Amino acid sequence: MTKIWSLGFALFFGLGFASAQSSFRFRSSESLGISNGQLGGFVQVQAINGIAYGPWFLGAGAGLDYYRFRSVPLFLSAGRDLWLTKKEGLGLFLNGGTNLPWLQGGGSPNTGTITLSGGEYWSGGISYILRLGQHTREAVFFSVGYEVKKMGEHAVWKTLSPCYNMAGCPIDQTVDYQYLNRILFLAAGYRF
Repeated sequence: MTKIWSLGFALFFGLGFASAQSSFRFRSSESLGISNGQLGGFVQVQAINGIAYGPWFLGAGAGLDYYRFRSVPLFLSAGRDLWLTKKEGLGLFLNGGTNLPWLQGGGSPNTGTITLSGGEYWSGGISYILRLGQHTREAVFFSVGYEVKKMGEHAVWKTLSPCYNMAGCPIDQTVDYQYLNRILFLAAGYRF
């Protein structure tokens, strides 16, 4: 977690430095999408802010992803506009970071407890960019890509097991699950 804060701190000061340079510029992208995997289709929302230098982009992003478990991906984003005219273009992007659970877990002492833990987050894809004007950097984009989202679950359940006196003795059963979600997604967004 400390690495994420230091990276955000460095990015914040980098944005201030970049605004003083004529070839660097601030760029922000917000998107709404559908992630689709084995469990069906779910909503995802992302916001990415960073620095663009020519066709290159480097930034940090956060999102809200509802696939399997509601989670918050925090990631670094790198991208490149491959072909960009005054009206339209194509771009590639790659995101990598951590995936944190929205809620830590639940349960009761009688039935058991469930604790969720975060894991890795990766996504990449291609975007079709449609500029809103010839002399503006504002654009709408449509993206298609692939996403890997990992999470862990630690469950402790109380069960009754027969003892030598047949009264039933409570026994804790512990189970650890690791979820690896591979997802295709479609997103539409706005960038400036």
